[in-house]
Amino acid sequence: MKLKYFLYGLAVSLLLVSCYSEDALHADDDEYGAIRFNFPQGNNTWDDDIVKIADDFGIYIIYKDITIADMNRSWITANYTYWADPFDSDANIEWSVNFLRDHIFAHLTPEVIKGVFPPYYYLVQDCYYNLPPSTSYRFQRNIFFNKMMPAGGMDFMLTCQIYTEEKMIERGLNVADGKTPETPVEFWNRRGPILYPILRLAVSAGNIVVPAEFLEGFDYITPINRNFPDPNNAWTRGMVTVSDLWGYFWQGTTRPTPEANFFQYMHMTMFFNDEGLEEWWPEADYPFLRSKQRFVRDYLKQEYGLDLDAVRASGYSLTPFMN
Repeated sequence: MKLKYFLYGLAVSLLLVSCYSEDALHADDDEYGAIRFNFPQGNNTWDDDIVKIADDFGIYIIYKDITIADMNRSWITANYTYWADPFDSDANIEWSVNFLRDHIFAHLTPEVIKGVFPPYYYLVQDCYYNLPPSTSYRFQRNIFFNKMMPAGGMDFMLTCQIYTEEKMIERGLNVADGKTPETPVEFWNRRGPILYPILRLAVSAGNIVVPAEFLEGFDYITPINRNFPDPNNAWTRGMVTVSDLWGYFWQGTTRPTPEANFFQYMHMTMFFNDEGLEEWWPEADYPFLRSKQRFVRDYLKQEYGLDLDAVRASGYSLTPFMN
């Protein structure tokens, strides 16, 4: 009889665990203790911002008591180890929280990222890794969720934008490469690579739906080429890119899926202002592509509240990787 009750209790416990969902992360204050960290981690002004992000998005920003084991939780065994230092000042914590608030979450909505984010977003300073047998160090500004990057974090993302000169010199790194962003273009070039995989996953997860109107006029069957002028030139056909990195816009001969093509129009809009679009894709040469870019920009703003123009820096200052 005791065995029967034990098995019954075990079954109920397993059922409760299996019923865990992201909705549990939108807990009220009484339930914050259910996560792996004390939350919130302080009572400073930036902690108020962190609590609001947790309530709105269900994501817990963690900035202290992060161990090396926490940073290396992954489904894939890597031949390198990430590590970082705790923040050495309240000013660096506040700056880092403000970066996430103003440059990442300000450009997202709960609807768009539901199921896309892991529960934790770590903030650290002086984050590095090395690849054995080399003993040289490398910067690691971001660790992405494993659904965004296969070798990413099991249940977290990480951002490190603060590097101290002393640690860079100690580890043989170029001090200029660890500079904290200051100008609008520098901030753009830091938020873009973070928003890119987040929004790409939002499209593939179906949080952002590719509308039927976007698909009109595309031919995903006939082969494409790199010849211009040619009616089957990739860009003439509206095939933006076959690349998979922030700032890369390669004109390939492999036809993208409609979903991938739609996302690259988002990528294009986050990267180029009108001047840049006209430089690389003149309206006179690529009218179909340019009309689809405007459609995607307006559709996302109207349907999802995503202003991709706001993601981009106001000036056209970075050179894309074109081929």
